[in-house]
Order: sequence, then C-alpha cells, then structure tokens
Amino acid sequence: MSKTDLRKYFSQTLADNLWKALKTEDRVDFHVLYDIQDDTDIRNFRIAKAVPKPDGIATVAVTFINFGDRKRIDYKLGKGGDGSWRIVNVFYYGGGRTFNLEEILRDGNNY
Repeated sequence: MSKTDLRKYFSQTLADNLWKALKTEDRVDFHVLYDIQDDTDIRNFRIAKAVPKPDGIATVAVTFINFGDRKRIDYKLGKGGDGSWRIVNVFYYGGGRTFNLEEILRDGNNY
C-alpha cells in the first residue's frame, strides 16, 4: 500500500506516521485494522453504528472472534479537509489492557 492509499483511509498525520513505521523494522508487527498477526479465523464480525461526539470525532466499535479470542476495536473517525471521514486513531482492547495506534506509532511497539 502506498502513502497515497493510506491517506484515503487514515488522517494525514496518522497515514504519514504509519507509512514511516511500516518502513522501519520492528515498529508495526500486526495488522493495524484487526490487531492480528499472521493467521486469521475471524467469526462473528460486527460493526456498530457510528457514535459522533460534539468534537467532530465519531467512534465505530467493531467486535469479532479470532481463534476463540474475543476482540474489540474502536475506530476513531474525523472529517478530512475534503469532508470525507478518515481514521484518526484505533483503540485495541484485550488481555486486560488498552492501547492505541497513535501511541504505538509514537512510542514504538511496546504495548
């Protein structure tokens, strides 16, 4: 995927940071949309209705089961300069912890 392709789906800042991370070893070692690594067995995939906030950010919650592990991911969306919705951050829940893509890209893969 090119940087231009990333900017179609992610905010410019997140796309640029993701692009840099993908070009650097050991920065992102999982699929950023699903919080999974190599193999998948995704079942019961559900997308909740977007919940917009007064600050202009909408949250779309996604749940699914992968190899028996229940996953929940919140996609934070904001409108770009052209009015299109783009992902501004992704929050991952599981294993008793919460982490987000913006922090991972900033701090490295120490989650």
